[in-house]
Amino acid sequence: HLVRILRQRSGAGRIVLDIGGGVGVIHHELLKAGFERAVHVDRSQAYIDVARREASLIGHADRVRFIHGDFRAVADSLEPADVVTLDRVVCCDADYATLLPLAAERARQVLAMTFPRDRWLVRWFVSLSNVWRRARGGAFRVYVHSPTAMAALLKRLGLQRVLTDATFVWNIEVWERAR
Repeated sequence: HLVRILRQRSGAGRIVLDIGGGVGVIHHELLKAGFERAVHVDRSQAYIDVARREASLIGHADRVRFIHGDFRAVADSLEPADVVTLDRVVCCDADYATLLPLAAERARQVLAMTFPRDRWLVRWFVSLSNVWRRARGGAFRVYVHSPTAMAALLKRLGLQRVLTDATFVWNIEVWERAR
């Protein structure tokens, strides 16, 4: 859904920074749609390995820079990009208040993100899944942050929301640098 929205936005940019890029779906699709280059940051080496293989298979190997590590740890080494994506990333982080400013600083034009909707059913499911993970000894948690608080933060950082969409579970938001 996020890819479709970014593809439809004409003039979105030449370079995408895909934070928490996973297997690379977002940046591979944007490269196919005309973006020139991508930077893929992920703390999972396994995801990077899959994304790198896919880049080779579809001819994007020379257009993607892969960075293994936590975004916070590598952010200062990253150049700004025209478009910064956080697809299902904010919900994997307990501290959006330090994550979003780092991402926004690197967004020359657009910051696009998806995150869980703040609804009782979504919160219930997330709580249940976190209990399950904890019972199995896993450290990973999912968070449902306040969309209002995140929006206020992004506005203070000089961005303005230009698009909001949603599925039953996910909010999709596109923010642009205020002119």
